[in-house]
Amino acid sequence: MKSKKMKRFALLLLLLPLGVVLLGAGCDDENEPQYEIYENHEISACGVEDPLVNIEWLKTLYNNVKDQKKYSSFYIHILKVIDKDEYIFSIGHSSIHDEHYSSISYFDCSGDVVFEWETLTPPSPEFVAFKEDKEFISTIFSMVKQ
Repeated sequence: MKSKKMKRFALLLLLLPLGVVLLGAGCDDENEPQYEIYENHEISACGVEDPLVNIEWLKTLYNNVKDQKKYSSFYIHILKVIDKDEYIFSIGHSSIHDEHYSSISYFDCSGDVVFEWETLTPPSPEFVAFKEDKEFISTIFSMVKQ
């Protein structure tokens, strides 16, 4: 009888480390970065309501960014060209690996890049000139690592 109890005890001792390892493996979500996400679906631009959903190239980008979460911050702003019925999407991100690096790309309504800038370089005269006739309208998406 004692032999059977000893075998059970020995089996439990062998299984205990395995259980601890399995429980620890289930806690990987704690190591995943957490993000604060903001979305604005109450805006019109480029002739459509809710550009995040109704402009296909922007919707694809937005969904990919939300799924991948590979940036320390990411945002999409809408800018309007002053005195014109033209909109520009300012899309910027900061690297998750180097917080001092960020990039901003400016897209027209068709998804074509109209200007790009990286923060590793000071603003060029071209960048300053590009921004002169644009006004900020709204942030439509932002995701910031906590």
